[in-house]
Amino acid sequence: MNIGKKNILFILIVFILLYAIIIVFGEDYLGDFSYLILYLIISFGLYINSILQSKRLKLDTEKEIDDKYKQLEILTSLYASLNIHTPLPETGGWAAYPDFLKKNSRDHIIETP
Repeated sequence: MNIGKKNILFILIVFILLYAIIIVFGEDYLGDFSYLILYLIISFGLYINSILQSKRLKLDTEKEIDDKYKQLEILTSLYASLNIHTPLPETGGWAAYPDFLKKNSRDHIIETP
């Protein structure tokens, strides 16, 4: 469900127009029923918004998990390729990420006899 910014803007404009039409003309033609229609329109808009936010959050979370998993794989291969037997300091953040360390370790590996 990929809804672009143009579609979201279009949906927002439609909701605003429906809201304005019901506020201006609804009570004259529909009576108290116009408030129910307004409630349904607003509820539907909030429902769509929550669905879009949850989809975006799910995609962001999946991407973050994939990125962390790749870094863990690289760190594991780094330990194996450098024959490290002691723990390294924490990686990431202010320190270098494992992919950067592995890239640089290839350039500076000293082979022992």
